[in-house]
Order: sequence, then structure tokens, then C-alpha cells
Amino acid sequence: MIELTDLTKIYLGPNGRLEENVQALSNITLKVREGNVVAITGESGSGKTTLLNILASRTEPTTGSVLVNNIPIHMLPMQELQEYWRSKVHYIHQNMRENLQYDLTVNENYEIFEILSDSIDPDVLREYTSDLGIEKLLDTKVLHLSGGEKQMVCLGIAMAKNIELLILDEPTSALDEVNKHVVIKKIIQKCREGNITLIYTSHDPEISQYADVIIGINHGRFDRILKRQISESNVKDLVQGIYHEVPVDSKGAIHLPKFIIEKLEIGEMVEIRLEEDHLRIYPIKEGRNQ
Repeated sequence: MIELTDLTKIYLGPNGRLEENVQALSNITLKVREGNVVAITGESGSGKTTLLNILASRTEPTTGSVLVNNIPIHMLPMQELQEYWRSKVHYIHQNMRENLQYDLTVNENYEIFEILSDSIDPDVLREYTSDLGIEKLLDTKVLHLSGGEKQMVCLGIAMAKNIELLILDEPTSALDEVNKHVVIKKIIQKCREGNITLIYTSHDPEISQYADVIIGINHGRFDRILKRQISESNVKDLVQGIYHEVPVDSKGAIHLPKFIIEKLEIGEMVEIRLEEDHLRIYPIKEGRNQ
């Protein structure tokens, strides 16, 4: 279980002036069940990568807490944090230079991961290398690979690790139309078989549709949360039922998705009616309830 509570991240401006600070995340609260597949969508600069960096404990939140299986990873001492990185979580950055040694071959990169990680199985790694069609690249230096080939190499490492949490930043962005679907399906299948929680970002609606939960983020806030009931057919048949979850912050404010506000032409006020076990929210137009 992953629990984020009132998560905020502020990057300080270069001169320490308050007006130059950048608030990348604002009051993010979320629970993710073990084994769930979560896609995070949003435009560049919306806060997606900052959220992944915090989940991977590569950066600390300014305020709020991050619990992974009841462990406050944002407060771990360095020795325990290194163990967390080594055996519990794997994070693939969108920037491939953060993932691979460019002056080494693919095989040499694999050997480094095998040495540094308790959770990687060399035989399984070779199996996924073959499965992804990259065995012919083993003796090639990473700097000579295409963007898609680099992603495949990184994903082969991720799929060979026995971990609890897999975090992927735009994992299919450099892949072609066919391979992006093949690869995301393989990743999700691996995670479901191993009960691994998968959190990934994507600009591609077709790729985000494979997730159990799709979260939209905009200007550091959750814009929408869709929960989907998954079938085992193709992507067009994946959605059997959709409902919206919207965040409620620590002050009790409800954050409606932008597209709902626009569709219902909601202004500054809404009417809320309390029923026995639920609320009804109505837009107010020209002083009259609709």
C-alpha cells in the first residue's frame, strides 16, 4: 500500500525570493493498493515527474508524508534508503542518461545491475532480453542505440527484478505504434504475476488506458481520478465502467476536474445537497438551481 498525505513540493527560486519559488505539487493525497496499475497523465510541467521522484525517494517533499507499506520513505536514513532502492523499488527516468552508462555496452550495463541489486535474476534478465528482441544489442555501446532501443534495454532490467514497486516515467515515448502496446502489456503482465505495484506516466491516452486507475494532474494538483474495470481484451474494450473520484484536501475543499467544470458551466458557487449516504452537487446558473 502506498499512502501520500497532503504532499507538497516547492522548489526555491535562485535568489531565495518567495515570488521566484515554484510549487510543483500542492496537497496531493492518494492511496494505491498493492498490485495496482496506476497511470498519471498531464502536460509537461504539471508535476508528474516530481511526483515520481518523491515516490522513488529521489527527492523529498516539502511537506506531507509518503508511506510505502507503512514505511515513511521520505524519512529513511541513507543506509535504509539505499536498501530500498536496491531491493524494493525500480525507477526508470525519462532521461536515459539517468538509467544507463552510455560509454559501456548493454551487456556491461546489465552486469552492473546484477552486481548492485539483490533483486535481479540474471537468467530472467536474459529471458526478457530475448523476449524484447534486444539480444542482438548486448555488445553495442549504449551511446549508439536509438531512443527506443535504450527504453527496451531499461525495461528488460525492470522486468527482471523481483521488487515491490515499479515506477516508469514515459516508458513507451520512444517506441513505435506497434511496440508501445506490446511492451506496456508485457510490463503490466509481469507486474500482475508478481503482485508488483506499477505507477507510470504517459502523454499517450492509448497507453494510459491499460491502467486500473488513471490520474490526471494539472499545475501540481490532481485534476481527475478514473477507476476502471479491466477486461482481458484489446484496449478499445478495456473500459467496462468508469466513475470519477475527486480529491478532498485537508481543509475539506473538493477539487472538481476542469472538464466537469467546463461541461456543466460551473461558476464560483455550487449547491450541495446532503442525502442519507451521499452528496449531490448542482451547478448554480443565473441564481437558479439546474
